[in-house]
Parts: sequence; structure tokens; C-alpha cells
Amino acid sequence: MTMYKEMTPKQLALQTQIQQQKVRDKQRRDKIKEVSPWSNYLRSAKSRAQKKNVPFNITAADVEAVWTDICPILGIPLVQLPGQASDNSPSLDRIIPEKGYVKGNIRIISNRANTIKSYGTLEEHRAVVKYMEDHIKKVR
Repeated sequence: MTMYKEMTPKQLALQTQIQQQKVRDKQRRDKIKEVSPWSNYLRSAKSRAQKKNVPFNITAADVEAVWTDICPILGIPLVQLPGQASDNSPSLDRIIPEKGYVKGNIRIISNRANTIKSYGTLEEHRAVVKYMEDHIKKVR
């Protein structure tokens, strides 16, 4: 049987403060989402731009301008599920990755399309398509 040490009043007060701060932070994030549903995309993109050392100058209006309900690459519906990423989740894409998150270089595509796109160059994707087309013909 495991014995747990009881918290001191100071530890209990600190834990209560931390929980209250978490609630306030969530309320603040929810309020921001109500004002601009694009805020998560912007915050995440800005963080990625800093890590990858690429330009960032987009606004909520820029994201809203490229918003779509259908992935322009795969033709699948885009579905936002809170806290969950799926193949159908919307994803902010840099058309030319080196240019960064700048006006005219972003679009919304599916998470699946962005994942596929991120794993190769245009030439590599063409080589994969050619290989698949050649071998599917042989198998049929």
C-alpha cells in the first residue's frame, strides 16, 4: 500500500493558484478564438517561421482570404476538430516553403496533402508518380 504525503497549506495554496491560472488562460484563449478563429493558425505559423528562420507577415485577414471547405489538392472536405489533427484537418501551407508565411504564398489544404507535400521535392513527387504509373500498368 502506497502512502501519500499530505500537502502543506503552502503547497495546497500554490496548487490552487496554478489551477486558477490554467482556467484563466483557457478563458483568454477561448475569447481570442471567438474574436478571430484564425488566431491559432497565426500563432502556430509564427512559431514555425521563427524555428525555420523564414519570413512571416500574414494576418488573420490573409488566412481568412484563403480559407476553403474543400482541400484544393485532394478534393476532400476540411473538418476542424478541437484538439485533434486528422487527414481532413485544415493545414496552413507555404506554397514555396523557402518564402515563408507571407502574403500570396499561403493556402489552406488538408493535413494529409500537406504531409505528403512536405516529404519531397517536386521532382521526387514526379518520380514517385511515374514509378507508380509504370508499375500499376505492369501489375494489371
